Amino acid sequence: MQIQTLEPKRVREAAAVLAEAFTDEPIITQMLPLGTLHRQRKIADYFVWSMRLTGIDTVDTAVDPRSGKLLGVALWEPPGHVSRWFAGLPATPGVLRGVGRRGLRVLDAYEAAGAGKHPGEPHWHLVDVGTCGEARGRGVGTRLIEHRLETVDESGCIASLEATTERSAQLYRRLGFEHQHALSGVADGVSVMWRMPNTRGGKLAA
Repeated sequence: MQIQTLEPKRVREAAAVLAEAFTDEPIITQMLPLGTLHRQRKIADYFVWSMRLTGIDTVDTAVDPRSGKLLGVALWEPPGHVSRWFAGLPATPGVLRGVGRRGLRVLDAYEAAGAGKHPGEPHWHLVDVGTCGEARGRGVGTRLIEHRLETVDESGCIASLEATTERSAQLYRRLGFEHQHALSGVADGVSVMWRMPNTRGGKLAA
């Protein structure tokens, strides 16, 4: 398995990996309920938009060296990140049609629920991480996160994230993240977690 920065030509492929990984995730399910027409494509459209807003320089991918297939994707916001709205603009009409008014309301409520719950100082933020079905249980997600945490430790910054399920929270705890805030409302059950620099958690078996 090779970890490398996402190539621009593979944004749609990376979005499909995340769409598969997040198909049952609670927030995505509120945005696009099960049974929504063309649901997987719409979820993928959302992730294309998200990656373009963040910038692909900090999107890490796990690649199968034999087949070249993307096995996993991790999207990070670096310290001091400012959304690159002009980069995300080409995808904006599609994502708005995809998630609709319901999805936009969920996104707005989710952002509001997490406001002020992340470090006030410059920090790294893990936005999303997911793997394709065939790669699950092989430590791909763990390796992706560990790869970026090496850079985070070198910078001396805190890392933060939102764990939307207990299963994901368990993984993050093993990587050194600790619960800081429990969110409510549309984000009920979400745990905001921080990791101090140079804190090394245990590793899951590959």
